[in-house]
Amino acid sequence: METQEILFEQDAKYFIDLHKATLLASYDNIPKAADVIYVFGRTESDSEEVLSFCNFLYQLGSYNNILIPGGEKGFHGFAGFQEWKNKLIHYGIPEEKIMKTTPTRHTHEEAEFIIKETKRREWKTIIFIAHAHQILRCFLDLVNSFQNEYSNKEGAYHDFVWLHAACPRNTDWRRIVYGNQGEKKMLRQDHIYEELIRIPKYQAKGDLASFSDFFKYLTTRETKK
Repeated sequence: METQEILFEQDAKYFIDLHKATLLASYDNIPKAADVIYVFGRTESDSEEVLSFCNFLYQLGSYNNILIPGGEKGFHGFAGFQEWKNKLIHYGIPEEKIMKTTPTRHTHEEAEFIIKETKRREWKTIIFIAHAHQILRCFLDLVNSFQNEYSNKEGAYHDFVWLHAACPRNTDWRRIVYGNQGEKKMLRQDHIYEELIRIPKYQAKGDLASFSDFFKYLTTRETKK
């Protein structure tokens, strides 16, 4: 069955949960302090707003580190660690605050690295940044990786990490950009559909948390404050 058919043949509950999850991820609470801000990798033409928003958050709060993807320019469409680092320094973020991941090929590898690094460094609060049309998939991926590292077979959390989503509020949807992996150059607004059809496909593969697990995570996060 094609991905489009998987998406559009879901029952009404799936669409309601998708809409609910999208709103919760897009308008999440952003804490004023965190161990790290992570900016999910984007293509060169699609990165200005997320980096600018990262600086905006950094200047407003108390954040210990900025984590960005490693990798050279052109690696799976990525603008390159050094270019991103230089832009953040230009904005005024101290160089010593900027960290990098190992080179990652896609969002799932980024999410797995973040959670494993979180466990190693004993971080407790993470803010992650992505564009609004990508933020839900990133959040579901992180929750999935979090569950794999921090819950038992019965699904009970044996430790907890506060994950918070943030996306730029000033987005040029009419801008022509490359999508994931540097493919499909088109209006940013046309990438929304591309993102939506990935969610049921990756959920079926087990790479993204289900909506029920996502809602459970958010409920636990809010009650643990």
